[in-house]
Amino acid sequence: MSPDLLSKQQVKVVIKCILLIIFIEGRVEEMLSRFLEDENGQGVVEYIVILSACVTGSVALARQILSALDTGIVRIGAQLEKDLKTGRAPLSVWQN
Repeated sequence: MSPDLLSKQQVKVVIKCILLIIFIEGRVEEMLSRFLEDENGQGVVEYIVILSACVTGSVALARQILSALDTGIVRIGAQLEKDLKTGRAPLSVWQN
């Protein structure tokens, strides 16, 4: 027996590996084709995309509104502080 040849056991292992690879490739192709043809979850995905766009827009709008409010409150506070220091506003402004 030549050292270049495989033993019967090695040949069996190689054949089993080849059959396993063929089986796995067939299963992968079958699962991939089923996944691409199946549209059951498509509606859910569309709703999730729409919801995420709405949430993103709401967060951006809320940040803009809060920034504008913060700027306005700071301006009012600065003007009131200035008026109280210069005596232009009575101290009763601070009382309820």
